[in-house]
Amino acid sequence: MTPPLVVAYFTNADYEKEAVKLRLSLEELCIKHVISPVPNLPDWDSAVRHKPKFIYECMERHGRDLLYVDADAIFRSVPDWKVLDGCDVACHVFQR
Repeated sequence: MTPPLVVAYFTNADYEKEAVKLRLSLEELCIKHVISPVPNLPDWDSAVRHKPKFIYECMERHGRDLLYVDADAIFRSVPDWKVLDGCDVACHVFQR
C-alpha cells in the first residue's frame, strides 16, 4: 500500500502555531503532507464545517489517497498504513 498524503488546514495564528508542530513531526518521519492556511473563516463552527470542502478539494487536487488530521495533531511515529488498506472512509471519535 502506498501511504496516503496527510492533509490538514489551519484558520488563525493560534492554529498556525500548532500546524508548525504537525509539519515538523511529519517532516521528521518523512511523511508526505500538505498543510494549508484557510483564512477568513469567522468562527470555530465555520472552521469545523469547512472540513468536508477542504477534503474534497484535496481529493480533486491531489488525486490520491488522503488522511485528514486536525492541525493540532502530532505524529510520534510512522503509522501502520496497512490498517487503511481497502478503506474508503474512516473516522475515529476521540474521547478524553
